This record gives sequence, structure tokens and C-alpha cells, in this order.
Amino acid sequence: MLTLFAGLPLTLAGCSTSGNGRPSVSFEDRTGSIQEERPEIEKPAGFAEAGESLDGLVTVALYQSPEMMEQAAIIREATGNIDVAKGDYMPMVSGGVTGGLGDADGPSFVLSANQLLFDFGRTDRKVARADIVAQEAVLSFQSNADMVLMEVLDAYAEFDRYRNNVRIDQERVSRLSELADLINQRAAAGATTQPDVLAAANSVEKAKHALLEMKSERDRAANQLREYSGPAAVGLKAELQDFVEACTPTTMVSEVLPEIAVARLQVAQAELDYEDARKARLPGVSAEAYGRQPLYEEGFRVGVNFNVLPTLFQGGAIEAARKAAEEAVAAAKANLDKVRRTATLASLDAGTEMTNARALIASAETQTRLLDETRTLYRSQYFDMGTRSLTDLLNAEEDYYDALIAGSDSERDLDVALLKCHLANGTLRAALGLSQMTLYGYPIDSFGIDVGEETAALEEAEEPPEP
Repeated sequence: MLTLFAGLPLTLAGCSTSGNGRPSVSFEDRTGSIQEERPEIEKPAGFAEAGESLDGLVTVALYQSPEMMEQAAIIREATGNIDVAKGDYMPMVSGGVTGGLGDADGPSFVLSANQLLFDFGRTDRKVARADIVAQEAVLSFQSNADMVLMEVLDAYAEFDRYRNNVRIDQERVSRLSELADLINQRAAAGATTQPDVLAAANSVEKAKHALLEMKSERDRAANQLREYSGPAAVGLKAELQDFVEACTPTTMVSEVLPEIAVARLQVAQAELDYEDARKARLPGVSAEAYGRQPLYEEGFRVGVNFNVLPTLFQGGAIEAARKAAEEAVAAAKANLDKVRRTATLASLDAGTEMTNARALIASAETQTRLLDETRTLYRSQYFDMGTRSLTDLLNAEEDYYDALIAGSDSERDLDVALLKCHLANGTLRAALGLSQMTLYGYPIDSFGIDVGEETAALEEAEEPPEP
């Protein structure tokens, strides 16, 4: 008898059904690199020196990001929950002592196994929800990778901006100090007045003050860059536009954008919820095998119960839940359209920023060339001919260096706009050469979702909605 009872759970498990199809999304099949166990954090060779190049800089930033570590843990949790959901396909075995008072059975040892046989796809949809959550976790992992890359490269562009501007301001101080020395010499020879000496000295002090402010901004940007990618990053001198591929804005946004893929998964999840609400009155069919051994009697009792327990009435809540779930599907689809439109606008905006930055760079180059000629002319007119005032000369110098800084700022703005374009197009990781990279065992890129074909097949196989 014990042998018979031991075989019952396996027999019932073989009789179980998973409903009308597999989950509508398949996470595990599409991401073979997902690891069940927490992988060791293996940093790349030469990690300490990796920040000495732009590709190394982004690698260090990804490995050091606490957000990426957190998202990796969330993926492990989500993939574990898929197995938890699949547990409903298997028998639930329990055992213990039962007994009661009055006409209840006497105390007995009881061993039972309960197996779901059929539930109109309810368990399938539970597994599919866990599957969707896992896919969303991977997409969040990749979206966070984009954010880390944007942060570190934006920090590098900002540091590079202030580093160049410090160099320009140092040249400004040097140039104005040279002019002040010449004016002092002219004043000693009686060729100019004391107001000119004071005006020149004031210009030098203003330039030194601006230099100190620019150094402060450079040091702040350097601290941020070191935090992202280590101390070697601040010694890096490389052009972002030489490292990042060119980008063309587009109105045809990619469906692999993490935010669009997540929105599609949310539509799939809303449709699963709607199916649950639509079939809430349908019963689940289960079998329960049990064995009972009374404590004070002989004989081991074995039996099998079959349970069919539909929900017949719940005060209108079932129909209300169905209508609410239907509206949730419509809301999820509208949100998908909104996300696509937002992504399109982001790509176009990045293109506009790139165009404007290029125009400003060209304008600054023209201004710089003209102002360089002007300051040379004014210098000759002031020192050699005495036909130009010192104010004109100093203003020409200030305008020249201001134009140099404006050009430097526009070049960095172009760098950032280029990164934004790749981010909006979903090509940032590929443009940085990270398509084949895995981090903590999970793919940085090359992950797709499939939520359409099988969902449609399931809907065709299902009965029409309740009137």
C-alpha cells in the first residue's frame, strides 16, 4: 500500500496539463547567457589601467556602477521566480497528524499529494507573468547600462570642456599680463597715463579670477570623472567624436529600445491579466491523493479525491474586474504609442542639437579668426601709432578669448548631442563597441523579446469574451 501511495504523486503529475499553450513570452530560451547562480565579479585584465583609454573608461564605469550590481541581483531574483511559478505544475505533497473532537475522525498520520490537472491556462499565465518580469529585469539592466555610459561620457566631456577652457584662460592671463607689462613700461617712459596702467591691471585681475573659477569647475568635473572611472581617467586626452560612431537621427525608432520593449511587455502582461479576468468563473480541476494511518487502529487507508470548484458569484466583482482589465490593455497600448513618440522626438531633438552645435562651432571659428586679426591691428594702432584707445585693445583681447571658449563649449555640446542621438536610436552600446560584452554573466546588448505571435495564437484558441 505504501508503494501504491508513493506512486500516486508521480502518476498525477503525469496527468497534469499546462492549459492551452506555453507562456506567451520565452525569456530563458532567448538569453542563454543567464546564469542561475550568482557569478563571481571578474574584472577585465588590466582593470586598474583601463581608464587610460575611452573604451577602458566605459568598461571601468560599468563594473564599478552600483546600479549595475543591483540590476544583476534583480535579474537573479526574477529568474528564480520563474521556477517558483513553474512549481504549480508539480504535485504539492504534505504530511502530518490530524484529528478532532466530537464526531471528527480520531488522530491519524496523514500523507497527501495535490496535483492540478487543468485550469484553463491560469498557471500558464502565472508562469508567463514571471517570465515577463524577468525580461523586464534584463531590459532594465541594459537601460541602466545606457544611463551609466551617458553619465561617464558626459562627465568626460564636461571635464574635457573645463580642461580646455582652463588652458584658454591661462593663455588669456598670460596675454593680458604681457600687455600690462608693456603699458607699465610706457608709463615709466611717460608715454601713457596712470588710468591706462590701472585699466590694464584690472583686466589681468579679472582674467585671473575667471581662471580660478574655471579651475574650480575643472576640479569638480575631475572628481566626478574619477568617481565613475578611477584616477587614470583624468589623464586621458581623446576626442569623443573619434571614438563614437556617427549617428543619424531617425523617425523610425527601433523596437529594441529598452523603454519600447518594456512597454510592449506591459501590453503582454495586461493581456494576460485580461485573460485571467475573462475566465475567472471557469473552474480549476485538481486531484488529491491521500493516505491515512489511524494512531490507535490497524489498516492504512488510501484514496483519491477530485475537486472542481468554479467561482459562481462574487457580487458583480468578476464582471467589473474583466472590464477593468480590458481598460488596462487599452491603457498599456496607448502607453506604448506614447513611448514610441517620445523616443522619436528624442532622436529628432538630438539631431537638432548636433546641427546647432556644428553651426556654433563654425561661427566661433570665424569669430576667432576675425578677432585675432582685429586684436593684432589694435595692438599696432595702440602701441605704434597711438590711434587706438587701451579700452579697444583690451576689449578685443577679451572678445578673442571669449570666442575661443565659446567654440570649445560648442565642441563639447556636439559630443553630448552625438551621445544623445545614439541613446535615442538605441545604438549607444553598439556605437561604443559593447555589443558582445557581458557583465556579471548578463548581456549588455543583443537581447530581444517575442510577445506577439504566440499571444495571438492563444487568443484565437480561446473562447470569445463573456457578454
